Amino acid sequence: MDLSPFSIVSSSSQVVGLASLSLDVDLQTLGTNFELEKAIDLQYHHMDSFAELTYLVLNPIFSHRRRLFLTEMMRLVGASCLVIRVGPHALAPQLVLPDFVQVRSP
Repeated sequence: MDLSPFSIVSSSSQVVGLASLSLDVDLQTLGTNFELEKAIDLQYHHMDSFAELTYLVLNPIFSHRRRLFLTEMMRLVGASCLVIRVGPHALAPQLVLPDFVQVRSP
């Protein structure tokens, strides 16, 4: 059973958004398949400080606060780097795409 960190954000007793992170990030595979060192300083971001955004739903009215929502989730789990896994035929989540740096494969 996967017990991923899960957060629900509410305002005035109304659910605004929810998200789930996975702390099981295979950094070795990421480093092999992508040019991570061009986007981040791997000496600063240790192996245990990575998290993967696995689920995100956010009320569109609060979409301008998405970065705050994500950084607070990272703070709560002790992560300094957040990644999103997008499959070869999947679309990247447009809601948070402006807040991420795209890393290309070598």
